[in-house]
Amino acid sequence: MSAPTPNGQRRCDSGAIRFQRLAIAASAFAALLFQRVEPIWLILLNSVMGLLFSARWAPFILIHGVLSKLAGRSILHPSVDQRSAYVLFAQTPALDRFIYVLFAIVTSTLILIAPHVPTFAWAFSGFVTLMMSLSGTVGFCMGAVFFAAFLGILRKLGFRTTQWT
Repeated sequence: MSAPTPNGQRRCDSGAIRFQRLAIAASAFAALLFQRVEPIWLILLNSVMGLLFSARWAPFILIHGVLSKLAGRSILHPSVDQRSAYVLFAQTPALDRFIYVLFAIVTSTLILIAPHVPTFAWAFSGFVTLMMSLSGTVGFCMGAVFFAAFLGILRKLGFRTTQWT
């Protein structure tokens, strides 16, 4: 189910990554709909576990694995006509870590500010819902865009970035 990267690390399958993105979108939507922070805790837990133990151990990825085993096949996969989306659905471990760090920062911030500035927290939950829904359906990922910009900055500063891809 997972494909090796050039440096020997294993990637999660594209269906698992897609499922994870849709689960994050559903959690963010639940937070927005009910104006509760508990669903944001799920996203934070997923991000921290994925960051500490690799994407294959993130709870939403594990849930996809259980559901796929029950179904006897991967429950989500990109269609053939979404080749560019497939590249984003099969992201590198460095991109995984980068996105998990972004989500850990964003969700921690949302949890901390929700009691004080609820309008901002719920508006940002709506933004996360929209972006992760877009990412989970067509493959456009703002995290990948930020990662590419981050690598560009590192290159301009003189760092080798081939090890990050």
